[in-house]
Amino acid sequence: MHHCQLTYLLLLGFSTATSTHLLPKRNFLDATNATSRRWNIDYDGPRGNWVGMGDSFSAGPGAGNQIDGPCKRNDKGYPAILQDDWPNGDAHTLKFISCSGAKIPDTMEKQLPQIDSSLKYATLSISGNDIGFSKILQSCIAGIPLTRNCDTLLAEARTKLYSQELYDGYPEVVDGVLSRSGWQADGANRVMIYQTAYPAFFDALTPQCNSISFNPLIDGSPLLTSALREKMNSIQAELNTMIAFWIANVNVKYSDTFSPIIYVDQDEDYTQHRFCNKDTTEPVFNNPNCWFFPIRGAGNPPTVSDYDAVDPGTCEAAAGDDFRALWICGMVRQKQIDPDFDLTQTVPFEWIAKIFHPTIPGHTAVAKAVKSAMAFELYRSGVQNLKILAAGDSITFGYRSSDGNGGYRRTLDNLLTESVYNIEWYGTQNAGGRLRHEGYSGYKIQELEQRLLQSGSLTNDLNLVLLMVGTNDINEGAAPATAAAYLSQMIQTIHSRAPDAMIHIGNLIPMGASKTPIFPLESKQRAVMEYNSYIRELVNQGRTDGLRIAVVHSSVDQYSRADDLHPNDRGYEKMGHDWFEAIQRVNQKGLIKDAPFAADQACATNPVWYPQGEIANGAGLGKDLQANVNCGDIPDTPGKCSCGTGIDTSEPGDYEVTLTGGSCTDMSYENIQAVHFADLDGDGRAEYLWVDAKGAVRAFYNQGSASPPQSQDGSKVSWWDAGTIATGVGARRQEVHFADINGDGRHDYIWVHPEGSIEVWINQGQVAGGKTPANVGWWPQGIVATGTGSPGSRIKFADLNGDGKADYLIIDDIGGVDVYLNLGPKANTDPNGGQVEWWPQKKTATGVGGNRLQTNFGDMNGDGRDDYLWLQDSGAVRLWQNGGSAGNPGERIWIERGEIMTGDGTPGYQILFADLNGDGRVEYLKVDPNTSAVSAYQNACHS
Repeated sequence: MHHCQLTYLLLLGFSTATSTHLLPKRNFLDATNATSRRWNIDYDGPRGNWVGMGDSFSAGPGAGNQIDGPCKRNDKGYPAILQDDWPNGDAHTLKFISCSGAKIPDTMEKQLPQIDSSLKYATLSISGNDIGFSKILQSCIAGIPLTRNCDTLLAEARTKLYSQELYDGYPEVVDGVLSRSGWQADGANRVMIYQTAYPAFFDALTPQCNSISFNPLIDGSPLLTSALREKMNSIQAELNTMIAFWIANVNVKYSDTFSPIIYVDQDEDYTQHRFCNKDTTEPVFNNPNCWFFPIRGAGNPPTVSDYDAVDPGTCEAAAGDDFRALWICGMVRQKQIDPDFDLTQTVPFEWIAKIFHPTIPGHTAVAKAVKSAMAFELYRSGVQNLKILAAGDSITFGYRSSDGNGGYRRTLDNLLTESVYNIEWYGTQNAGGRLRHEGYSGYKIQELEQRLLQSGSLTNDLNLVLLMVGTNDINEGAAPATAAAYLSQMIQTIHSRAPDAMIHIGNLIPMGASKTPIFPLESKQRAVMEYNSYIRELVNQGRTDGLRIAVVHSSVDQYSRADDLHPNDRGYEKMGHDWFEAIQRVNQKGLIKDAPFAADQACATNPVWYPQGEIANGAGLGKDLQANVNCGDIPDTPGKCSCGTGIDTSEPGDYEVTLTGGSCTDMSYENIQAVHFADLDGDGRAEYLWVDAKGAVRAFYNQGSASPPQSQDGSKVSWWDAGTIATGVGARRQEVHFADINGDGRHDYIWVHPEGSIEVWINQGQVAGGKTPANVGWWPQGIVATGTGSPGSRIKFADLNGDGKADYLIIDDIGGVDVYLNLGPKANTDPNGGQVEWWPQKKTATGVGGNRLQTNFGDMNGDGRDDYLWLQDSGAVRLWQNGGSAGNPGERIWIERGEIMTGDGTPGYQILFADLNGDGRVEYLKVDPNTSAVSAYQNACHS
């Protein structure tokens, strides 16, 4: 079957017109308040003269009417379209100087001299001709017989692509533009350059093109097999990857805070407009959905006389990279081979220049991508709620970051917050504030996939997954194709567990010891480039299969690294901007599915309780309920109390404390329990903890249930014995508490001293290099609250305002509550630490008649705010729902909901509350006082 053109296209390396550059800090607001924008760009659009330069991809041969014959510039090339759609009307002038066939030296010699100091913006499409792309198309796709075959030309192209010549040549173009325009780093005259990518031509996966050829000859070869199409897509992917690499290394020389050249990758917009698209059942001519010109089209065929002056022996060398001349040379040579070959039936001359260039809709898509990259449209639009899982290796972990291992997540979180997003980070790990994640030092792709499956972090709630993995595979010698195959499997795993999530896959950053690339490129750096090219192709395949998926180009340059593999702070900041702008782009395009946020998930009714039976057997640890510790006066020693387990407070105790409160009796502890529940890994599910007499902690990690969380068996969880995770710090059992002090989603170890001061050890999550959740890092903070005059026996912790940080509560004899709101880290202290500011408030609850031992707190309805719970002697529970602020931040509206659990006679001091299934609502837990076994009732919401 012989055809000369096909229709439709498919995405290769879908990105999002991503700008890979480091931006100055700025605010991105909603559409009604969009005021802060990129340097040198006003809110209503850019002003100043600009230039369209580069090769035929910019010149636009065939797109509209020709306005220049030799260079084949057309009035519907993307610079001309951008000119027509430019904001501010006549506030600018376009100088359109692109020229078909231009290479980097041509651009330097013929285009740069036309630039002057009035320039403010430039669009640039260059480097395709430098690797001989026209010859590749002529040989590999058109199949016109020439000396060098397809594989030879592809090998030569790669040699050129990874050469010192191009690495040095590309910056010379940028230098020329900036120097001739008078660019100044101090902001006096800033010039922006927008370099476009080259979109891929083919869908390499579909079968219907395997028997079709673009060759106009009767014998129709080569056929457009999947293998050939993949070859072509691969060389384009590698070219685009190297362009991004060049740009990152050019930008670093100009400014630490601002980058003059931006990489625009418009491949996303070509998704359904490539050759061999899966929806094409029979290739037809002139299909408007195809955004590339085909080989055959309208026009008058040439006459034999047009070939008379062509010497078949010398025409190839004479043609150079001129596609038209190469075509004619091939025709003449075919005539030599086959004297009966009819030259008059071949492709019309006027179409040769157009072949494999974008049509008007294709150029329109490029213009739109450039305009979007200019950032005056870059405010948040689309969904507002983001539930994010960042997954990867040590770079996701934030290794070598100086801000507490927040890494790129810190910058990204700040930018998203400034853009009025609601953000919730998912993951079992955290070493950077509230920024949960699944980043593991040393992990390879397959290890990370297994860990994600074990962690439970892949849930239906997610609408955004940020994946960057493969560094360790490549660094340890894995072939890029092998690593890409593992990544492909991982993408499918993520999609199966989080089907609504938009998956962003980050390119690997430069690798190797050298700060300046050494050519030929070091083997590991070359492997990184090849792996990044495979990422583009995997994204292509994923988009074809209907996945929400995008590639994120890295702007990290050689100088933004802390070592051979990891970014420094500057590199992490760049990465944060890369991820942010990629998210903004896809959200503008409606590719992120909205996710309900905490306020939307709150249960509107009282709980329905599903009995779960025994969910923990106590592991042979022994008794939960411990003897009371009583405190009494010490004769002739005012201001001191003697405390111990003796039932008579007049007997000598085990230790002495300073009197705090009205009497020594107030400092006594009753109903001391060994069993606690706390979320150690930040996955939303509470772990089972057993605290011994000296404050050491043995942990059993909550592995979730085999049943869905919302099912009637959703809290029948399994446990993983992690052993001792804290050896104790001198605190007695009754003085140990667990609560999230810094708002990172993980509960910290708190020593509440008898006089009411608190000492904190921040739970840093998994230690770098550790591969199990048991490798918890404890970061000592010292005293973080000095006390208020109330003894430690009256102190509890709960999050009353729903900000994710535990507040300091003082419970009086009838259940009244005084609160000190946790405002987060103090100024000039570590933002991830526990040295927080406490804000004293009015009494937030006056009490309901019970004593302080009957007063408890827990989030019953899943709105993020802890409710007031009154435990009765029968195990019954009465609820006062936390309705939010009553005016002042510490004042609460308490909504009486009545009795929500009738109880079965189990004493209230045996009841605990904790979220076992991660749905945001606490379960009702009964602890056996003798064995520490636990039975549970799941808190179900029925609206």
